[in-house]
Amino acid sequence: MTHAAHHPDDEAVDRFAAELKAKLADARAKGRGGWEDKAQVSAQDLSDMLLAHVFKGDPRDVANFAMFLHQRGEGITLADGPRMEHAVEVFQIAEQRCAEHHAGAGRLIEPGIAVQAGLIAAAPFLIGTPFDFHAHLVRQAKFSRNTFGPGRRTQGVSDHIRKELAEIAEAPDDLEEWIDVVILALDGAWRTGASPEQIIATLKAKQAKNEARTWPDWRTADPNKAIEHSKETAP
Repeated sequence: MTHAAHHPDDEAVDRFAAELKAKLADARAKGRGGWEDKAQVSAQDLSDMLLAHVFKGDPRDVANFAMFLHQRGEGITLADGPRMEHAVEVFQIAEQRCAEHHAGAGRLIEPGIAVQAGLIAAAPFLIGTPFDFHAHLVRQAKFSRNTFGPGRRTQGVSDHIRKELAEIAEAPDDLEEWIDVVILALDGAWRTGASPEQIIATLKAKQAKNEARTWPDWRTADPNKAIEHSKETAP
C-alpha cells in the first residue's frame, strides 16, 4: 500500500509547529503560561500581546498568540472605529514625513523603511484599550500571591533577579529578559506592603528626582560601568 506524498504546505506546517512547540517549552521553563485561563487573561490582553510581537518581528511568537486566541474560540481584538481612523491618519503622516526627511537629505531608502516608521507611529492607536498600569499591578500581585505565596520573599525575589540578570548578560537584545527584571522588581515592590497607588507615585517621584540630579557626561564614562550622579549636588 502506497501513501500519497505530503504536500509542501503540510510539511511546512509540521516544521513550523515543531518550532512553536519549542518556543512554548522555552517560555514554560521561564515560568510563563496561563493563556487558557480566561479569568486571568482576556482576549484583549492576548490581542495586545500579539500586536506587540508583530513589531518585535518573530513570527513564532505571533503564531503562538494567534493559536491561543483560536483555541479559546476568540478572535483578534483591535481598536474601535475612531481609534482605527486615527491610526490610519498617524500612519500616513509618519510614512510621508519619513520619506520626505530622507529625500530632503538626498538619501534613497527602501519603501519598507517609511512603512515601518508609519507602523511604529500608529501602533499605540491599534491596541484596543490603553494600558492601565494600576490594573496591571493589581493583577500581577494577585497572580504572584496565588502562585508564589504571600509575604516579603525578599531573598527569593532577589535570587530570581540575579538569575535574570545573568540571562540578560547572555542575550542583551532579548526584550523579554529585561521585562522579567521589571516584573520581579514590581513583585518586590508590592511585597513591601505598598499599594498600587504608592508604587506608581514613588516611580514618578523617583524619575523626577533623577532628572533633577547632576550627572557626568556619558561620553567620558566607561560604557561597561554604572554612571552615577554627583553626590555633592544630589537632591
